[in-house]
Amino acid sequence: MFYDNKMFKKSCRIILAVFHALVLISTLTSCSLFFGNKKPESKSGNIKITLSASKDINPSAQSKPAPLAIYIYELKTPDTFDNSDFYSIVNNTNKIFSEQSTKVYQAVLMPGERRNIEINLGESSVALGVVAAYRDINHADWNKAIKIPGAQPRPWWKISNSKEPSTLCVQFSQLSISTIKWIKM
Repeated sequence: MFYDNKMFKKSCRIILAVFHALVLISTLTSCSLFFGNKKPESKSGNIKITLSASKDINPSAQSKPAPLAIYIYELKTPDTFDNSDFYSIVNNTNKIFSEQSTKVYQAVLMPGERRNIEINLGESSVALGVVAAYRDINHADWNKAIKIPGAQPRPWWKISNSKEPSTLCVQFSQLSISTIKWIKM
């Protein structure tokens, strides 16, 4: 015989070991591609926001509607936003809030106006903070923290085939802010 029995068995073991290693590597690679922590759709691109102002928004002393300044912040945590006052947020005087947020949009809405915008989120964003500069700030519901659905990566065993919502509707009423809902696009 050309090969002796011991050498043949040793060669087979080496070939099998290499084959098993290749199968294991390819299995692990394919699992990480299909089941790894996936980012939700809202984090991989822009979030679309529809801003709607009611016709009686921001009433003056004579009860006439007036334009409303709004600000949207990208938040790493909503806690500091919820615990800050209007002036420290808008004037950027709260150092902790400044470190945990980024202003991503600022505008003035006219009574009855509807506006569509897109905001590109950073990787560490978990919520959006919406601020409205109502004239009667002491009696207004002037801020709202809105959690971004799916902002935290899900483990592989909780991944579903449905896409995360990508559009948010925000309504500015006479003296308050409300979120209607996240809408799938």
